[in-house]
Amino acid sequence: MEWVERLNQSMNYIEEHLTGEIDYEQLGRIACCSTYHYQRMFTYMAGITLNISEEEKCLWRRWTCRVEMNELLILQISTAIAPRLHLTGRSSLFTG
Repeated sequence: MEWVERLNQSMNYIEEHLTGEIDYEQLGRIACCSTYHYQRMFTYMAGITLNISEEEKCLWRRWTCRVEMNELLILQISTAIAPRLHLTGRSSLFTG
């Protein structure tokens, strides 16, 4: 599972450098492998290549923002519903 953590760290690096230059050698160092092997591993895991165009960078930023907004919305909804479930004696919205 250590390689999954390294892959996650490399994804963080990519997200942090979407507006600038992405150093592929640095990605390999983060993942503790060669640049060649990192690119192959990334393509296998992500289903896309690392040759990210400016348009794809923009789409990636939007997608990341939407995921973060959805996580926040789920948290807000769950904190709003949880007290109501407790008052009605229900443990879930889907139980009678």
